Amino acid sequence: MGRFMMQFTRSWPALAALGAALLYGAVGAGAIGAAGAAALAIPLGVLWLAVAAGQAAFGLLALRTGSMPAPAFALALFLLPTLLWAALLLAGLGADAPHTHAEAAIGAAATTALRAPGAAPLPFLPLLIASVLALGAVAQSASTLRRLPGSGRSANHVAASTAHADTAGGRFTLGLVVGSLAVSALVTPGLAATDAGRLAVPHGTHAIGQAVTVAAPLSPAVTAGTR
Repeated sequence: MGRFMMQFTRSWPALAALGAALLYGAVGAGAIGAAGAAALAIPLGVLWLAVAAGQAAFGLLALRTGSMPAPAFALALFLLPTLLWAALLLAGLGADAPHTHAEAAIGAAATTALRAPGAAPLPFLPLLIASVLALGAVAQSASTLRRLPGSGRSANHVAASTAHADTAGGRFTLGLVVGSLAVSALVTPGLAATDAGRLAVPHGTHAIGQAVTVAAPLSPAVTAGTR
């Protein structure tokens, strides 16, 4: 049973890392797009995008090898953004700062910019979900560090030896599918709470306009001629 669960859950930290990277990337893009609405918009936007790129790279490598590469660096990469967000949240920075986003009515010729509550660099729900997902990668990185023996073998050696396990079997594939569904269920509402999600066109309203044909009432003369 233990070996089954090891194979079944092997891909989950890597998938969590990719989900966190996706959310940090969306938050970073929204922060840069709302530059000027908050004092920390551009610096935090650049930081979130850099974090997203690093986490995505580590997530892909972990998915391939079955273990987090460079676990000490990965531990900092996934843990520090969460601690930074928590510190900024506790400090109250950006909690009440408004940001702008555009909303357009279907078929309208102009777009009206509206003020909406919340700070673009620090949206609560997306960063909360990203932090929860990042903790999965933190747990794997810490576990890899604990497995490092004192004989001087590197983390890459441990990751390489782990890769010899069967990652093409049914247990790994089933765990990959289940993990992907779970991460998607968390990432989807997080993305919907970002600026990119707010600006997305709702389903069923992709048409620019709808043609509505209204039958004009017939004139008395025409009505009389058809009798």
